[in-house]
This record gives sequence, C-alpha cells and structure tokens, in this order.
Amino acid sequence: MIYEITKRALEAIAVRIKDPVHKDIESTAQRLPKSSALVESSLGVLNDLLKTELLQLIEDISRSEIKLKEVDYFHKSLIDFIDNQYNKHISYLKKINLYYIGDRDYSGFINELQSDLKSKIEISLSIIKQDIKRRIRKGFLEVGRMVLSAIIGGLIGWGIKEWMG
Repeated sequence: MIYEITKRALEAIAVRIKDPVHKDIESTAQRLPKSSALVESSLGVLNDLLKTELLQLIEDISRSEIKLKEVDYFHKSLIDFIDNQYNKHISYLKKINLYYIGDRDYSGFINELQSDLKSKIEISLSIIKQDIKRRIRKGFLEVGRMVLSAIIGGLIGWGIKEWMG
C-alpha cells in the first residue's frame, strides 16, 4: 500500500513544484540580468518547495499505520526523488542557458542544499521509526501483561478449587 501511495504522492509533488520554480526564474530574470544569483535563487526556491512538500508528506504518512520495513522504502524513495528533481532542474537551467553563466561551479552549493534537505528528512524518518518501535514494544508489553494476568488468574482459580475441594 505504501509503495503506491508514495509513488502517486511524489508524482503530484513533482507537478506542484515545477511551475513555481519556473515562474521564479522568469520573474527574477526580468529584474536581474542573467547571473549566478539567478541560478542560486532558483535552486533555493526548489529546495524550499521540496522541503515544505516532503516534510508535509512525511507528516501525513506518519499518521498512517506505516510498518517499520516500509519506512526504509519510503526513505529511499524520498532520497531518489530529491536527486531526480535537482537533476531535472539543472537540466532545465542548462536548456535555457542559465547554468553555464560565468565560470561558477554550483556543485558545492547544490550539495549543501541537498544535504540540508536530506538531513531534515532523515531526522523526521528516524522519529517515525522510533515511534513504530515504541508501539511494537508497547504491544509486546500489553500481551505480556495479559499472559501474566491469565496465569495469575489460573493459579488463583486452581488454589480456590483445591482449597474448596
């Protein structure tokens, strides 16, 4: 179930963030000449939109009954999605001849943005994992209490039977 939900949600996010990022490039390009600031601005907008959308998705998924093994798949899907969106955006910047303005290398800046975003996602997912593990431990504890109560009840019943009879 989580596999299909994740796939559809990420496709929807990709559609939602594409237009605002492209519009930001167009509006900033009208105010500024083609420069590295324009590229950095568009990468910043992409990062902010991804952060907002993905953290909201994580929050929504955390309210569901996600299983521990599904969290790892979800994590991998999010990381792949981030890399894919950055690659698509860089391709778009290259296509409109913005990426190669000057001799600026944006790889360090891009790595910083991606690292920041991925660390926020990893923190959120580790919290979800801890909550799942806590629920599992709580379930085992409840089962243990029920078994112990049944044993004690059986012993009391046996004791009363022996005493009465």
